[in-house]
Amino acid sequence: KETAQRLETAYELLKLPVNAELDAAEADKVIMTFSMLYLEGNFTMKPEDIPILRTYYAQEYAGWREVEDWFHEIEKRYLKSSAGTAEKYKMPALLKVVDEIGKHFGEFNDRECKNLKDTFYLMEDTRMAGRVSLSDFYKKSLHS
Repeated sequence: KETAQRLETAYELLKLPVNAELDAAEADKVIMTFSMLYLEGNFTMKPEDIPILRTYYAQEYAGWREVEDWFHEIEKRYLKSSAGTAEKYKMPALLKVVDEIGKHFGEFNDRECKNLKDTFYLMEDTRMAGRVSLSDFYKKSLHS
């Protein structure tokens, strides 16, 4: 029920009626909006916030391409067509997609955490186990 309410919020933010039949591109837009709100943990935004949020994820969010690809993999399992086809989707179909995202995001996120842990391990100060010098930490951020 909570996921359905959050999906409704994504529809509302995009100014789409929840009973609309969406083409593949519109369905993707709803799912990606839901996904960004999910990552933000904030479903209380306003419609004017959505373009800013999209810009942030596209330009600033490290690893957005990988996250977006993962979301699209799930989307393709449930929404068989691709952009440009005549297939139409209603909210229940999109709900299956976002429900799967919620169920399995922890697995995807765990991979990101392990990658980060490996990065820190490689940066570890050889004189002090478990520590990364501040200068090494900042240098890494300049080159990532």
